[in-house]
Amino acid sequence: MTIRQKLFLLAFISIIGLLGVYGVNIWGAKQVAELHILEVEAEEVKVSLQTIQMAQRDFYLSKKLADAQRAKDIIQDLVRRVNALGGVRPEFLQPTRQIADALQQYNAVFSDVVSAFEAQGLDQDSGLEGALRESVHKAEQLINELKDDGLRGDMLMLRRREKDFMLRGGLNYLESFNKDMTAMLARIQTSAYDESLKTQMRHLLADYQETFTQYVQVAQRVVEKRQAYYAITGDLLQYFDALIKTVHDTVEQAEGRNRNISTILTLAFILAVLGGSVVVTLSIIRSLTQLRRFAASIAEGDLQAQVDSREKGDIGALVASMRQIPAALQCILNGSRNWKIESRAVNWTPWATLPPTRAALPNWSRTPTSS
Repeated sequence: MTIRQKLFLLAFISIIGLLGVYGVNIWGAKQVAELHILEVEAEEVKVSLQTIQMAQRDFYLSKKLADAQRAKDIIQDLVRRVNALGGVRPEFLQPTRQIADALQQYNAVFSDVVSAFEAQGLDQDSGLEGALRESVHKAEQLINELKDDGLRGDMLMLRRREKDFMLRGGLNYLESFNKDMTAMLARIQTSAYDESLKTQMRHLLADYQETFTQYVQVAQRVVEKRQAYYAITGDLLQYFDALIKTVHDTVEQAEGRNRNISTILTLAFILAVLGGSVVVTLSIIRSLTQLRRFAASIAEGDLQAQVDSREKGDIGALVASMRQIPAALQCILNGSRNWKIESRAVNWTPWATLPPTRAALPNWSRTPTSS
């Protein structure tokens, strides 16, 4: 292989090495960029939980089923996004499954809350709230017609217990309501009204009491269900934090791995170029050193000197030419007129065709001597 070919090969290896390092860096940067996108997606998924809670608050304030359905749709979309995120990398699978399962539980509990709200009544004329309103108005109408101040006072106390529960939600108000109802029924029992009127009042008050009790039970179910998904919300926040930490750790690991690979490849490339340069340089220096020693031996008169080189190409041609020098000098010293040493690298020209400077040599150098 000639020196030029060696240099071209070294340049080719350098270019391939540079392209390899560049390609690995681009590949690693692309992976890290994709992981950063996943990290942002995980943060956005966590923020979506707040969007769900806002939609739920809208439902609690407006009691419109459209707001409840919007919250359910957000939950289902969030489950889809979480499952898609878990399918990207194996290490994301466990935290995303926990989040998806918790979201399904959250959705089921919220659906129960919505059903309880529907049973309770989404407005004053529907559900138990409408039935409670109707029953209490019938009882108040009859008592007002009787113009009995004692019964009116008992009725006002019952309405006060009812309003206190709706405002504060304590079960103690139901207990107080039942006690006041027992006292009112006792007042009716000892009153001078005829039995049919007493029976009518007892029937209306019993309907009022039963409806209010059912209302309280449904309201308590709403409270219990809301506490349940508050607990699930706490679990979800922990699962989201675990997912975000997993994604963040994966990003850091990928960045570290890419730095290590890039460093190793860069060092390998530098070592390969330096090694190739050293090999080429040493081969040239070794051949030139041998030729220098060979020339020095010839200059000292040692025509038996030899040069030991297996180089090919330009250096090999130079070595082959130099090897012909001792024979040529020996012929000159022996007085050979015409000689030619066959060699693939060097062809010697007869004296007749030499330049004028050689043609002007003394006659003894061109006339064979007798042995």
